[in-house]
Amino acid sequence: MPTTVWPAIRSHVVRVTALDNCGAPVIGPKSQNVSNGHISLKLSPQYEDGEETAPKNAGGKILFVDKAQDELKYFNVELVFSRVEPELFGAMTGQPLVLNSDGEPVGFRIGQSVDANVAIETWTDVPGTVCGPDGKVYGYFLVPWLKGGRLGDFSFENALANFTITARTEMNSPWGAGPYNVVLNAPVAPATEKVPGPLLTPIAADQHIHGEPTPVIYPSPTAGAVALPSP
Repeated sequence: MPTTVWPAIRSHVVRVTALDNCGAPVIGPKSQNVSNGHISLKLSPQYEDGEETAPKNAGGKILFVDKAQDELKYFNVELVFSRVEPELFGAMTGQPLVLNSDGEPVGFRIGQSVDANVAIETWTDVPGTVCGPDGKVYGYFLVPWLKGGRLGDFSFENALANFTITARTEMNSPWGAGPYNVVLNAPVAPATEKVPGPLLTPIAADQHIHGEPTPVIYPSPTAGAVALPSP
């Protein structure tokens, strides 16, 4: 089978899913938030350089050079938003919400650091490609476990205030195939057509990022946090 090569441009939405302290999706009424209010999503891999050994003889000549393999430690993730999204900010940073007189989330407060846990997904366009037998294709990217979300610098001036949240990925994610239908799965008899389903291969313990093309369209933005039902 030929390898699928695909470009990615833009980012339509981000979906933030609340995780428990072990990194598993939280099943509940306020567990996911889909937003199109982000400006950018940046992923920066962080590596630990392998130790290098280069002993010299008495004449100052290097006897041999041996360098251990570099290792990926984690990714730093930076999300920039163009507006205040209280429940999304709260999920990513673990900070408390501000409620109005009707009990609706309208703001947030920043206090001591809290170790919040979330997963993030985004969908991009795939330019320069034609629709295949399964329809239009999107780029799907998943960060299955993010920790340590914190709010960055922001200012109020004669310009739009941007809000930046940074976090880092964590290994040993129990995301598995995930709780969402994001790719096409094989048909189930007696049906003959493929159906939307979870990832075909579960996320492994040492994997921080997942990306692939999919004809399953991205979800619509939600009005704040909504339920993640049981599978």
